[in-house]
Amino acid sequence: MNCPLCLHSADLYLVLQESQRYFHCSQCDLRFLDPANLLNEKEEYLRYELHENDIADARYQNYMQPIADWVARNCSLGSGLDFGCGKAPLLAKLLEEKGLNMRVYDPYYFADTSYRDSQYDFCVAVETAEHFYSPKKEIEHLISLLKTNGGLGFVTQLYHDKIDFKSWYYRLDPTHVCFYSQKTFAWIQNHFGFKSYQTDGVRFNWLA
Repeated sequence: MNCPLCLHSADLYLVLQESQRYFHCSQCDLRFLDPANLLNEKEEYLRYELHENDIADARYQNYMQPIADWVARNCSLGSGLDFGCGKAPLLAKLLEEKGLNMRVYDPYYFADTSYRDSQYDFCVAVETAEHFYSPKKEIEHLISLLKTNGGLGFVTQLYHDKIDFKSWYYRLDPTHVCFYSQKTFAWIQNHFGFKSYQTDGVRFNWLA
């Protein structure tokens, strides 16, 4: 089995049942679900429909505000793309209130692909990278949309050795298929030629 990020040969990591086989790549440290076990488009969409995110929901606002503040600290001026924004693009709204010019894209809820015709000072993917079936392809696509010296932000829970992968809540979501660590993002930085990588060690990851 080849890693969907670095294409290196990966080893079988965890087998829970025939429909839940996970692999681990020793080169980039990505953990990922066997492609044969991925949900189909309809199954994935029905799972997303269970999300109760609402722009007017105070709890969702409290969750998203620190993310908006983090993005604004890294890119206080210019234009940005919220890639995989979901049904309630609150992050774009919060960043526009901070003076940034935002576009949004989501394959199920905001599927207008004209965003591809522009270049951005930054692209951000919040709780999105763990859903990538082809992370190499998706990251290359986002990089192609960046202006020179642009930034790429990912909000995704990072795996570390103290986590019990088998019982980890993040793994239990059937739409979560790729799991990254700091080592994974360090590999992304080096492989794709980013000058820097900043992380809080938990979920915020910024490549510039």
